[in-house]
Parts: sequence; structure tokens; C-alpha cells
Amino acid sequence: MTPTCHIGSILLAQATGLEFLEPVFRWAETLALPDYIALGAVGVLAFIIGTAISRSKSRSNRNGDGAPSTVPVTSNGSSRKDSSAPQDMPPEEPSESNEEKEIHAPLIVFRSNDPDLWGKDVYRGTNSRACEMRVTPDWANWISISRVDTGEVIFAPTWTVGFSNNDFHSPTGFNASHELFYGARHLGMFSETVPNEVETRFTYGGWGFGHRVSEDGDESESAQASGWAGKEISAETVFEIVLHQKLPEGAKADQVLQAAETALSI
Repeated sequence: MTPTCHIGSILLAQATGLEFLEPVFRWAETLALPDYIALGAVGVLAFIIGTAISRSKSRSNRNGDGAPSTVPVTSNGSSRKDSSAPQDMPPEEPSESNEEKEIHAPLIVFRSNDPDLWGKDVYRGTNSRACEMRVTPDWANWISISRVDTGEVIFAPTWTVGFSNNDFHSPTGFNASHELFYGARHLGMFSETVPNEVETRFTYGGWGFGHRVSEDGDESESAQASGWAGKEISAETVFEIVLHQKLPEGAKADQVLQAAETALSI
């Protein structure tokens, strides 16, 4: 036996913070055990003790003491936070819905000189097309009708649009009823302030399609006619009807029907 080796082992235990192993070395020295047996015993004890400490720390982490922050992952790979757990950041304020943020471009619902295309999904060319519309969509606040040949246009708010005679609540608005009487379809803007040489709504002149009022005052069945501001124009005139989310910036005051004044803030 070489006692110096046991003394060296004792000093090593003290230097590494394992003073509790010092009695083991002194016990080995008392029994005159060979150095390698004493060192082997120390190694085994150190392994057992180290393993026990490691397992203790692992259990502590699983119980939440010093555990790293984790976020559960759903089956599709996206993260999912537990709503019951405290959050580092305050919840975000609810934002506007996508529908409120969405900007809609003007929508052409009719472009033709044939009123029979109204309300149908049809495309026969640039100046002969239409799409079905039974109600105005929620995003549409304005409707317009224009002459393709001259570019003249008139606007009205969509609350004035009527798809039947029971829908009209103003002496000015847009007649979308497509009603047939006096042998003519009626479609377009109407107003009590313009002549009624061509009536786009019964007794109202306007802009678009309607029946021609007889010069002698006889309103018996009359031919299909086209009109602009109550005056008859060529039946070949192509009209374009468009829905708008906002009144175009270039719209002039005289292009907006008087009924629109209450809706200019839309």
C-alpha cells in the first residue's frame, strides 16, 4: 500500500468539492486496500451520486422549476398557446374585419343598348355584357349610369335602387325593376326634375331605357326608347351601369342626383 496515494485522493476530493468522500479514502487507508480498489469505489460512488443529482434536477424541471418555456404544436405544425397560462405580452386589440378593410373596385353590372340583358350573366362582347344582380351588395354605396358614346355619367346612392315598385322611397333614384309596360323595358335613373319624354319609371323621366311618351298625350302602348335627362336619344346608345364603393373623386355636383345629398358622407 502507498498511503501517499490515499492522501492524494483525499486532497483531490477536497479540491473538487466532494469532501463527503474523504471518509471513504480514510476507510480504505485503514483497511490497507490497494489504490485502484479505493479509486474504483470512489468512481462508482461518484457515478451513483451524479446520476441521482441529474435525475433530481430533471424531475424539478418537469414540475416547472426552471423549466424552459415551451409552446404546444398542433398537428399541422402551427403553435398553440394555452389561454390559461400567463402571457408575457398583453393581448392585441381586436382589429377591423377583413371585410371592413377590403377595397372593392368599381363593378360593371351592365353594358349594352339592349335592356333585355339586364339581370343575366352574359358576355357577347365589350358592349354587350351583363351580370346577374338581384340585390345590391353590401359594399356598394353608389350606382352610376353613363353613355359610352359621350362619357356623360350620373350617380345615385344605392339606397335609392329599387328592384320592384314597392322598393322606391324617393322621387329620384335608380329603377332596377326591369318592368315591362307600354311595350318597353324600364331600367335606369329617374327624377321628377327632368322632362318625361322618355320615362324610365312610370311618370318619371330619366337616364336609360323606358317608353316613349306620345306627343299627343296618349300613353297607349309605345315603342322601346332610350333617354338621357328625360330626352330621347338614339336607340343605338350603349349604356354602362356600374356599382361603386365610394363616389369617384372626379364626380361633379351636377352629376349626382339630388337624392344623393343625404348620402355624400358615405
